[in-house]
Amino acid sequence: MPLVYSSQEVGRAAELPFFTRDPIDWTTNPDMKSSTKSYYHYNATQTFTKGTLKSYANDDIAVFKRIYNDEQYLILVNVRGTQKTYTLDAELKNTAWTSAIDAGNDFTY
Repeated sequence: MPLVYSSQEVGRAAELPFFTRDPIDWTTNPDMKSSTKSYYHYNATQTFTKGTLKSYANDDIAVFKRIYNDEQYLILVNVRGTQKTYTLDAELKNTAWTSAIDAGNDFTY
């Protein structure tokens, strides 16, 4: 599941105090809010709650796959603050996926 801190959905740069009421202005950045909402489609499937988890070791990119029945999701997350290159595991090469971020564009590795 994605972890989003309060106000990241609208690109707020200032830190929110933990114990002080400071409402989020949801009208601040509607494009960013819409983009962030697109990451939350995981709750439309049982794959993330009931599926098996397979992870792939890498120090810079968190890579894992969730599998449930005929559904599979491959997740790659750069956990560094700079651009990184990831060489796919042999098991993942020559497979086709649909990007959840790039407006559903299909791609093959």
